[in-house]
Amino acid sequence: MTKTIRFCLFLMIGMGFISTHVNAQFVNFEETWKEFLADNKTIDFSELKKPSKDQIIDYAKYTLMYATKHFCGGDINAAEKLIKEIHSFTEEGYSYIDGFKPKFDDLTAKVKAYHDVERLWRKFLKTRDVSLAELEIENAPLVCDKGTLAKYFYMTSAAYYCEGNIQKSKDDFENRVIKLVDFTSLKVEDVPGLEVNVNVMRQIYAGLPQLGKAWKQYLDTGVSPGFDIELPVIECYSIPSMKEFVLRGSADVCGQGESMLKKINDLKAKNTHPIEAGLADKIKWLEEEVGKNNGDVTALNKAWNDFLPDNQLTGGINFGFEYCNKAAQVKAYIIDGMVNFCEKGQQRLADIDALRKSDNPQLDEPTLRKINEFSARLNSADQDLSKLEFLWKDFVQNNDTIVGAFQLADFYCDKIAQVKSWTIKGHFEACSQGQQYLDKIADLKRTHNLTFDTELSCRVQRLSRKVWWCRYIELVLQARRETHEERERFGPKSALIMEGDLNSDKLPCQTTVKYEPLGNIGIKYVITTYLCQEIDLAKMGDPEYYKKIATWVDTEVLQKYCEVSMRCKEDFFIYLEGHTDGHPFGGARYKESLEIPEGTPFTHFWDGEAIEKTTEREMTTSLKNNMELGIARAWTVKRQLDFMGVPITIGAYEHPKSEKGGEYRSVHIELNITNLLLDFYEKRLAELLEKSGIGKQPDNC
Repeated sequence: MTKTIRFCLFLMIGMGFISTHVNAQFVNFEETWKEFLADNKTIDFSELKKPSKDQIIDYAKYTLMYATKHFCGGDINAAEKLIKEIHSFTEEGYSYIDGFKPKFDDLTAKVKAYHDVERLWRKFLKTRDVSLAELEIENAPLVCDKGTLAKYFYMTSAAYYCEGNIQKSKDDFENRVIKLVDFTSLKVEDVPGLEVNVNVMRQIYAGLPQLGKAWKQYLDTGVSPGFDIELPVIECYSIPSMKEFVLRGSADVCGQGESMLKKINDLKAKNTHPIEAGLADKIKWLEEEVGKNNGDVTALNKAWNDFLPDNQLTGGINFGFEYCNKAAQVKAYIIDGMVNFCEKGQQRLADIDALRKSDNPQLDEPTLRKINEFSARLNSADQDLSKLEFLWKDFVQNNDTIVGAFQLADFYCDKIAQVKSWTIKGHFEACSQGQQYLDKIADLKRTHNLTFDTELSCRVQRLSRKVWWCRYIELVLQARRETHEERERFGPKSALIMEGDLNSDKLPCQTTVKYEPLGNIGIKYVITTYLCQEIDLAKMGDPEYYKKIATWVDTEVLQKYCEVSMRCKEDFFIYLEGHTDGHPFGGARYKESLEIPEGTPFTHFWDGEAIEKTTEREMTTSLKNNMELGIARAWTVKRQLDFMGVPITIGAYEHPKSEKGGEYRSVHIELNITNLLLDFYEKRLAELLEKSGIGKQPDNC
């Protein structure tokens, strides 16, 4: 009985103990559940003991709370394992648990949001592209997982940035992402891709205020302060990067201009945002400056290759003179200085020297060779000018000539020096090139409005006189040629006609007539009357024969070419020459006196010599030798031609013993019409002078 009472008492005590313990646990569990339903973020699940599955209600609550705890703690696998277990419960099993279903539905919805955010994040890491529309994920901003919230709000910040909404982007980044990263238990390195992206955005928002300040300064002053911060390039909204590159390129056009402009153009090719006017203007300015400073390198290289062989350009200078590449700038100076040698030669060589001192560009061998040529050409030009001034003084002092050999340059930069050079050359080559030099002098004087001093003007005028005289002589020679052509046309033909007229049946021996040109405008007819054995000097004096000669000369020759003044008859003279053959003189006596006075002048041809003599005696009816016979033959013809009223001279020609026979016995009548074509020549010369337009000879000075 006592044992039974003791058991019951113990059981009761034990039951009371158990009841007290269970009741305490229940209270703690229920309070935690209530806090859980109230979304208390500071719930401590550490003292909760896991209920038995037989305790269906508590077990369900426990599972949901720990699923939520794991989810919020970032352990998605543990959370989803518990969620799966809850799904194994029948809904009837927990539907009557107050607040369970809404809490469970909320958890599953947020888990779904977690996965949606995760998928979008993976896509974002690959493409760097996400839109606000894509980010309209239900419950995403309410997810308790810090990593998911950090990724979500980072993507919203990036999306706003891509739209150019810097304020909203900055707000999400600094008030959401940074607070999660810097002020919670979230370990950013545990979230794939988050740390590097957060660092990028940190740099963006750390640098944008300074970028804005520098940009404003540039717009206000027109002088870029540069920008030392390298902002990350966000291609979806690259306007800030464009500004950065403009600031850097504009501050150092030669150093960074070209590379920054390339970056800007690369961004512009992908840009979808309007480029504000100020930025567009500065980009355009940078393009112009880079183009100006770099010049048209292609055009310069083409010109350089054209210039190298002969220091000449086939086309004009179509390139600039400012280059960041100073070696290219030296080439531009060389070409400009040598092509425009007179105008820019000295200055460009000085520019090259200054550039080499300031920048010390590395120059290749062709460039160095051209610099040496350039310098040598300038030195040579100075020496040429000094030589010319010396020669000019000598030229003037020696009355437009220079004693000894000399050499002048082809070209002088000094225009007056060039005129002096052409003047000297013209005087020495007056007939061949004098007019060309005068034309050059006139063109240069007119083009450059030159003024000559008295000395130079006189030398140019004297050159004009020389050139005029050369031209005049050319016309004289042309008139002579044409006169000679006329003479050659008329002379031989007229001689044949005269020969035919003089040979008749009344003449016992043959007469020949030969034409010869005489001087520039004269004609000589040589009438040879051969003497037969039977003829004597009396027969030679047939007046009709000689009258025919005189008549023919007057009507067939003189009247054809002589004007009224008969100037063509001036200096008309006759020479008569009696020829004897080589037979010994056999004596000769005549009935009529020859009446050849003593002292009569004649020309004696004997043994290859022509000697001027006078007769030593008066010759009347007898002759002593062949010389006197020759004189007599010529004198007899003279007496028949004296009526013509022109000067007549005589001569005696003794043929040697080897020349015998009738062909050596003759009288030569030389009709020397010295000025026959004088009028023809002068008329033709006057026509040529008028046609040439050379006018009067310039005055002397």
